[in-house]
Amino acid sequence: MKQGMRRPIGRFAILIFAAAALQILLRVSLGVPGDGGALLLILQLYVLLPVLSILLPFWAGRGGVHPFAAFFPLGGAALIFSAAPGWLCFVCMLLSLVACVAGQEWTKRTETEKTETEKKKSHGGRNQKR
Repeated sequence: MKQGMRRPIGRFAILIFAAAALQILLRVSLGVPGDGGALLLILQLYVLLPVLSILLPFWAGRGGVHPFAAFFPLGGAALIFSAAPGWLCFVCMLLSLVACVAGQEWTKRTETEKTETEKKKSHGGRNQKR
């Protein structure tokens, strides 16, 4: 395996594990009786799932994970395995796709700025004799 492929594969694996952990947490909250369980379920579905659907794919995109690989784990696992509404799962998949592309763009722009800064330091900052 190439040295450069370890980082995206590792970040994709973390996305998969986070999706599995979130589904386990949702299953546990379904077993909590009373209003506390309902509140926990609502917080997990409408706060934790969308926030993780933005942050984790953004981080994965910065690590080189392809957007089509990063959009599916969190929202797709919720769509397949949980009691989450379908519209919420599709919104989370869309958020994941946009966040991953944003992470890749962020990385590309910071690398471009870094190389431009290095070029300016090496060529443009000195008085050269002609």
